[in-house]
Amino acid sequence: MDVKELKDLLHLDGSTHLNVFFANSSDEDLAGVATWPWDKEALTHLGGIVLNPSFYGTFGHTHTMIHEIGHSLGLYHVFRGISEVESCNDACLETEPSLETGDLCADTNPTPKYKYCRDPEPGNDTCGQRSFKHTPYRNYMSYADDACTDSFTLNQVARMHCYLDLIYQSWRPGSKPAPVPLPPRLMEQGQTSLTLEWFPAITGHYFDREVGSVCDRCTEGGVLMQYATNSSSPRPCAPSGHWSPREAEGPPDVEQVCEPSVRTWSPNAGLDSGSVGSASCPLQGCMLQLDFSYPLMPDSLTVWVTFFSPEENGLAAIHNILLLTMSGNNVSLGPQSVFCDTPLTLKLEVDEEVYGVQFFTMDQHLEIDATLMASKPGNMLCQACQPLQYRLTRDPPFSHAPHGVVLMEPRRYIDR
Repeated sequence: MDVKELKDLLHLDGSTHLNVFFANSSDEDLAGVATWPWDKEALTHLGGIVLNPSFYGTFGHTHTMIHEIGHSLGLYHVFRGISEVESCNDACLETEPSLETGDLCADTNPTPKYKYCRDPEPGNDTCGQRSFKHTPYRNYMSYADDACTDSFTLNQVARMHCYLDLIYQSWRPGSKPAPVPLPPRLMEQGQTSLTLEWFPAITGHYFDREVGSVCDRCTEGGVLMQYATNSSSPRPCAPSGHWSPREAEGPPDVEQVCEPSVRTWSPNAGLDSGSVGSASCPLQGCMLQLDFSYPLMPDSLTVWVTFFSPEENGLAAIHNILLLTMSGNNVSLGPQSVFCDTPLTLKLEVDEEVYGVQFFTMDQHLEIDATLMASKPGNMLCQACQPLQYRLTRDPPFSHAPHGVVLMEPRRYIDR
């Protein structure tokens, strides 16, 4: 039984807490492995941390769990910019501490992979660098012995907090990240009054909401925005799980568009890489079905197709899109041409509730990353949502409200 089979058998919920598994890995030299927060498995039973019991708690491996939790909260190895680059032209090559290269933290100096509690000795030229000083060997994300690893940096802590707020909100049911407000702007100025207006919170929230609730998906005007939450396809899946239908659930997460990515669904997923040629799609095309949590009257459909083969046969990349309605009167949208660097958005004129969508393609290398369906304004599920309240303060304070004026909609205030 491999680790994935173990997780499938246990099927432990990962949406409210971090699961830690103790299991021998197929790689016997691996002390632990973690799911990245941007992986689609992060909040499912397939996420979490796996620790090798052969190493756990032994000399040199007493901090393995801390190290793997760092990965699960979005931290890279401190030596990523030196020892984990493919070449000296790699975009991640780190020559100085930076938020844009290496481990993406500006307070960890560049360092090669090194296991001792000191700076590494000068060695062979590494992309122009022979010696490394003040290296972060005390950092939990290094490979130094546990005798000296004892800390994270401020940038690392901030990065982990970001992923706790952005991805793992449901791990903290008693709290929710506050919306980030934008300052008001002066719109009009008279002799006795000022008119102020402000945009919605920069975090995109319009309503007071609980994480994962319907109100968390509602935007201004009562538009319900939802990504697919369930998927299926008659095509076989690769044993690795890569390119499976589940990869098309949730928001888009492909880092480099127009290049093949394992974070997508592809008809070619279940084919043996060692086989000659590839099995063709059936006459109606290879199919992916995506379902949404809430049936709704759709206003638009957006699909992220991040890779496809050149249209040698003259056919559109998507052979047909079929909207699945509650009444059974499914709506065909026909062939659609796409661009790998721009999502395809279709304005819909459908007067029935849609619960899912089917994509058909003759291109076995086409890759779908995500699909978003937006409701018409005034969706019934959004009507019960309470708009965010804004507290407007002034210096000097308002005479009638020293602690500020509490406002809802509209985002406009006249100070007289």
